[in-house]
Amino acid sequence: MAKTMKRISTLLMTFCFMVLLTVPAFALSGKDLIVDDAYLLSAGEREKIADYAESVSEKNNTSICIVTTNGIEGSIEEWQEQYFYDNNLGTGSNKNGLMLVIDMENRKWNIMTFGDVDDIIIPYECQYIGEAVRDDLSDSRFYDAFHDYIYLADEHLNLTDSERDYYRDLQEQNNKHEKKRHIPIVGFIMSLFISVGISAGSVNSMRRSMNTRVLRSGASEYMDKDSFHLSTKRDIYLYSTIQKTAKPKEKKESSSGSFHGHSSGGGDF
Repeated sequence: MAKTMKRISTLLMTFCFMVLLTVPAFALSGKDLIVDDAYLLSAGEREKIADYAESVSEKNNTSICIVTTNGIEGSIEEWQEQYFYDNNLGTGSNKNGLMLVIDMENRKWNIMTFGDVDDIIIPYECQYIGEAVRDDLSDSRFYDAFHDYIYLADEHLNLTDSERDYYRDLQEQNNKHEKKRHIPIVGFIMSLFISVGISAGSVNSMRRSMNTRVLRSGASEYMDKDSFHLSTKRDIYLYSTIQKTAKPKEKKESSSGSFHGHSSGGGDF
């Protein structure tokens, strides 16, 4: 009897252990996922966003991260990737994650995927999510921006096949548009060089043909003698006031692409 009970106990422990292995553990808390070093949220807002990020992250087995900072030197993509791995973010063995970085000093944002999410969310979607919350970032409605980011992250992690095809078609169209946009620029530069070359040749030809000119030592030698008499000489000074106004800076367009295999999209706000 004792041997039978021991055998049953061993089987139960083995079964429980195998169940635990099949269930993905989510070790990161909301405080790990939301790092507000730029202090854009109040304590209450930070707690709500952290709870929301944690619940969505558990649901998708993916770390939905937000990091705010007061300055980044160099590439925001390089900094973002380094931060993600240095702080051991990501869920599961593949370190699945979707990360939003806000650089307040340079007024920049960037979204990047990690792990299996690299193959789920494409660069165009990173750009789409960021542009959807950019107005709130610009108007300092940071709680709304972060809440919408997490909501959209959840939405895009669970798109249907037809919805994914829709965004892939948009990215393909965007890539074609970018290629067509660069073609006229190349043509313009080539035309400019050709025009400059023709103009320079014409000027040099005209210069070589002007061999009849005679060097004069003074301006008076170009006039007939006694043909001009200066009776009055007067200097007149004209004054004017010039006001210069700085041209407003245009908001740069967002850009998306692949960075070390990660989907990435970012821009200014």
